[in-house]
Amino acid sequence: MIIVRIINVKTEQVLLGSLLGDGRLHMPPRGITPHYKEMHSLSQKEYLIWKNRFLKGKIGIGESPIHLATGKKYKYCLLWTRTRSDFLFYYNIAYRNGRKRVTKELLDRIGPLGLAVWFMDDGSLKYSTLSGKLSTEGFSYSENKLIVNWFKERWDIYPSINRDKEKYNIYFNSVEIKKFLLLIRKFVPECMIYKLGPLHKSNIEKIKIARARLNEQYGKRYKDIMLNPKLHARYKELHVRAQQKRLKNPLYRKKYNTYQKLYQQKKRKMLRNSNRAILLDRDGVINEARGLVTDVKDIKIIKNVPEAIKILNKDFLVIIITNQPQVARGLCTEAQVKKINAYVIKELEKKEAKIDSIFYCPHHPEKHSDTSKHTKKYRINCECRKPKIGMILKAKKKFSLDLKKCYFVGDTTVDIKAGKDAGCTTILLRTGYAGSDKKFRVKPDFVCDNLKEASKIIIDDSE
Repeated sequence: MIIVRIINVKTEQVLLGSLLGDGRLHMPPRGITPHYKEMHSLSQKEYLIWKNRFLKGKIGIGESPIHLATGKKYKYCLLWTRTRSDFLFYYNIAYRNGRKRVTKELLDRIGPLGLAVWFMDDGSLKYSTLSGKLSTEGFSYSENKLIVNWFKERWDIYPSINRDKEKYNIYFNSVEIKKFLLLIRKFVPECMIYKLGPLHKSNIEKIKIARARLNEQYGKRYKDIMLNPKLHARYKELHVRAQQKRLKNPLYRKKYNTYQKLYQQKKRKMLRNSNRAILLDRDGVINEARGLVTDVKDIKIIKNVPEAIKILNKDFLVIIITNQPQVARGLCTEAQVKKINAYVIKELEKKEAKIDSIFYCPHHPEKHSDTSKHTKKYRINCECRKPKIGMILKAKKKFSLDLKKCYFVGDTTVDIKAGKDAGCTTILLRTGYAGSDKKFRVKPDFVCDNLKEASKIIIDDSE
């Protein structure tokens, strides 16, 4: 792409960086050429003097009207230029209908010096966390998205868009802001070295103080929350709710699963030699959830489930852990439940998918006066009904399982609670109830659309 320059390279970069930042090109009502204007606090006077070396304007001191909130007047430093015909080209690419805008043409002209000026104008570095941001609240979401994609493609820097009410900012984590600062460091003047953070030795002590202050604040907040059970429970509930809301976004869920996969790989690196198993709920995970299943006619295997189990069979035992309270409710007998389980195994075996064992709980804790004699013995508060982990412990004993290397896959918060309490990695599927029972405030380690997606994550995570 050929870029035509109207003014010299350095002046163009300073002008473009300023237009993305605090600078403005003003077109008089009946004028045909614009002039440049920028205003800063008196503390930024040295910075405006540095800019003026390129823009060839004038520096002046002004005083604001009385501030309504404080009742005070404030002095400011002003940089302005005369109207210049060579600025008209840049006005046309940076403005539309008198409003500043971001375009691909504008961004393609920006180099490291322009980036440095933009960051010195509208950028900030948080010393306590070493993260940074560019204030782009004057631009629309589509313009912010254009900027983010441009950073990725042009500079191999991966920022994100942060939203504060109806305003947007470009956020850089500690890794990306370091790449950004390394790119612009040699263009930052002495008066603005505080923007370079850890890349300049004069800032190191300030960073240490900021981090110590943050750790103190976090420590105090942590103690306040942990010593107050009600406050602790409230914060935990808010965290779970916020996470559940975020997990509804497919893009966030993908990032979340990727992070959890890397975390679990690191966590399980030293635990590879014990027996491993995939513990599956039955209804809603293997077969469609159609209320309480009382007959083989109610069984319909979910699409791609045999394929998923076949993949898991290569490296794991596959065990079903299921509550079947219809026995306690008198809707069917234990013999019928065993018949249904055998039918599920047979249907899966037809497609070369193997179930190594099934553990089921026929009990229900509720007691009623109209309970029949043959179901009365099942109306107990047992240790095997999920979310209790009795069935999981039986599987552990039978197969010598290391539960820390096992995965529990279910479609309800009851399943996730049971898996968590047993020490398993948990996966919530969006089949069946998809967690809509909301009986427990628990956060799964992974969230997947179906068992096939879960099987891929399990294989990748366990390698």
